[in-house]
Amino acid sequence: CSATATAPTTNDNCKGTITGTTTDPLTYTTQGTHVITWTFNDGNGNTETATQNVIVDDVTKPAKPIL
Repeated sequence: CSATATAPTTNDNCKGTITGTTTDPLTYTTQGTHVITWTFNDGNGNTETATQNVIVDDVTKPAKPIL
């Protein structure tokens, strides 16, 4: 199992739509909760950060074997 995050966007009064950037991984293959910290920069010295939880939780049973 794995999960891949997509960069979120936000809006700025002057810049318009801003896409978040991060140095954290975007794809996770291990079970558990992983935190991505996103930074939104309007190019005028104003930044905002937000965190996103990425949860990898395998809840699917293995297939029954054909005997």
